[in-house]
Amino acid sequence: MRTYSFRDEWEVDAPPARVWALMEEPETYPLWWPIYLDARVTEDNGPVGSVAVLKFRVLLPYTLTITTRSTRSEAPRLLEGTVSGELEGSWRWTPEPAGGGTKVTFEETVRTNRWILDLLGPILHRLFALNHDIAARKGAEGMRAYLARPGAGAVSHA
Repeated sequence: MRTYSFRDEWEVDAPPARVWALMEEPETYPLWWPIYLDARVTEDNGPVGSVAVLKFRVLLPYTLTITTRSTRSEAPRLLEGTVSGELEGSWRWTPEPAGGGTKVTFEETVRTNRWILDLLGPILHRLFALNHDIAARKGAEGMRAYLARPGAGAVSHA
């Protein structure tokens, strides 16, 4: 298994509270992050301990399904968790005020846990990194566009 570590930063023209509302609610990911095909919360335990199943596809011809669990929440500054399934590892969101908006940092350290990815990793690791870069860019663009719409970022718990 190969380990991949990523750190992505982007600026969003919205206050941290609106950005936080998206980050802490994984079921909103398909609304603003186009790589996500499905996102379901399977255990709603509040800010810490909630579990979601996420299905996504980027550039490469495969779809990954992962389970994520929040392990730490310091609203609206830090959200951390673990990922398991076809990827294993950890993630961290840190939004912080920047100018009139928010600087969003997403960090992820994962290992592949799918035999074909493990097999191809030594050869295609640069392509896997490019795949991640495209996913992050689409996330930044999607978050900006979503939060630019009136009323966006207010998640309903109906």
